[in-house]
Amino acid sequence: MRRAVRPAPRRRGARGARLVCLLAVGAVVALLGVTSAWPAGAAPTRAPRLADPARTGRALATEFLTVLQRGDARGLAAILAPNFQLARADGTHADRAQYLANPAKVSSFVISDDLTARQDGRTLTVRWGVLISEQIDGEDFTNVEAPRLTSFVWRQGRWQMISHANFNPAR
Repeated sequence: MRRAVRPAPRRRGARGARLVCLLAVGAVVALLGVTSAWPAGAAPTRAPRLADPARTGRALATEFLTVLQRGDARGLAAILAPNFQLARADGTHADRAQYLANPAKVSSFVISDDLTARQDGRTLTVRWGVLISEQIDGEDFTNVEAPRLTSFVWRQGRWQMISHANFNPAR
């Protein structure tokens, strides 16, 4: 004769205990920020689709030169992407850290009407000219008209300068 096996009686509150456990795990996950496969700040964000890339390019060029004119180191650091590179007509160059340590000093500028910009997804390339008075590495360039080529990347919710070519006459 077989003996009937009864399931163990359910303890009162077992269902409630499981619910509390699930809620606790969810709270820990939320507190630790484990809600995405991307590290914090690294999740890809879409750049805005620009109706008029040239207008945005002019605004970004103006912001860059204004920050240099004011000597605003914090503002310049916010504009430059971590992998920023600068090249000049005379062959000199600088990375982000080098440029932040010795930025150009701008006293006046007028951006040319001849400005074009092209957007491709998260990048914006701007070809522009400027009439400028500035000091670079101690050398004055007064009322020099020179073309520029600047590239931006959409990063952390804003456009950041990734490269800049300054075609001031070679020294």
